[in-house]
Amino acid sequence: MLTYEKICDMFLTYRIKLKKITEEINEYLLPYDISMQHAVYIMALSCYGDMTIKEMNVNVDNDGAITTRVVKKLKKEGYVKKLGKTIKKYKISLTEKGHMLSKEILSAFNKAKKVHLGKLTQEDFVTLSMLADKLQ
Repeated sequence: MLTYEKICDMFLTYRIKLKKITEEINEYLLPYDISMQHAVYIMALSCYGDMTIKEMNVNVDNDGAITTRVVKKLKKEGYVKKLGKTIKKYKISLTEKGHMLSKEILSAFNKAKKVHLGKLTQEDFVTLSMLADKLQ
């Protein structure tokens, strides 16, 4: 059985690891003039394909204002484009530059993962993935 102290320790350890991974990925993304917050949207589009703002809100668990600001920045940088003419029906799509960036983000994530989570085996990651699915 997990004690209160062990749960607290797990929480703090997780927070520290997540923060370090995020900082490293943000450092890697500096030349692209984006941050981890933007990278989440790039990866969601890469994973799920073209989406409306509302669909992106659901997939990245953010509100419309944040999503709108992120999409505006990504569009300005040439990573995404709008498909369609009407505001309520247009979708956001990755450009070729955005697709290339998604590969760079995965590379940065894999490098950070090896440094901070290198002791975990492939089976451990499968188990983590299955546990994460149960949390949804």
